[in-house]
Amino acid sequence: MKLCFLALLITSHVSSTPIFELAQKHAQANEYALALDGFQKRVALGNEESPEFSFSLYNIGLMQEALHADPTVFIESYNRAFLSKQKAEPLFRIANYHLKNGNAALAYVLSQYALSLPEPPPQQWKDAAIHDYALLNTFAFAAFSMGKTAEAKDAFLKVFLKPNIPPQVRKEASLNLELIDKQLRK
Repeated sequence: MKLCFLALLITSHVSSTPIFELAQKHAQANEYALALDGFQKRVALGNEESPEFSFSLYNIGLMQEALHADPTVFIESYNRAFLSKQKAEPLFRIANYHLKNGNAALAYVLSQYALSLPEPPPQQWKDAAIHDYALLNTFAFAAFSMGKTAEAKDAFLKVFLKPNIPPQVRKEASLNLELIDKQLRK
């Protein structure tokens, strides 16, 4: 596979798209190390204005996290991706990491800020699940963990009312709303 990347580097002076597309194929095949290598090569080619560049930065973090790199490594990659284009996806990943590791306050602040960012236009890359429900869900869990019950209830209700979410997410939001209602009745 490294020969494929080398051949692409040699032949793609004009376009970095083949390198990016090959890295995406490796990621989709769960070949995280090969994908990471490809996304790093794409970033090394520059052209910071290209959507491929910022998406490659983001994917570097995803691949590092999938490969169980030290959290400081993939968090730094997500930070770099966020600073590149000010998108919600990298902040979601950082917030989610902190929520899972007991830092609800940081997850709350990061997810709240990420929710305030504009959604990318349809022609730009985005992780639809993050924009549709996952970011709001992370915010709700962080708010609940911090005792911000009203905010958590409002966020879980918004998730529940979203029209095109997976059934399991809707069910989880419903159960969380029931839990909050029980807690409020005490």
